[in-house]
Amino acid sequence: MERKYSVYSLVLIAIGIFIAIMGFPPINIDFLEMWGILIGFSLYLVGLIVGAAAFVKKETGFLKYISAFSVLFGVLYVAFLVAIVGRM
Repeated sequence: MERKYSVYSLVLIAIGIFIAIMGFPPINIDFLEMWGILIGFSLYLVGLIVGAAAFVKKETGFLKYISAFSVLFGVLYVAFLVAIVGRM
């Protein structure tokens, strides 16, 4: 069976973004506390690495482009996180 890195990438990115924003309103689930930000962002970065592997392997399909587009979300998340932490 052929591995579809683009599917794994998209799943990891979605889970990572969800876990990373769980600590902030309006979701505000506190069972991971501040570790949720680190765990979620780490999953997001792993998803980006797997997405890069999809480009290197030259997979067919459109999902690898969606995972590449999600780099924008990572940049925005880091910018917002720096703005929030910078105010404290």
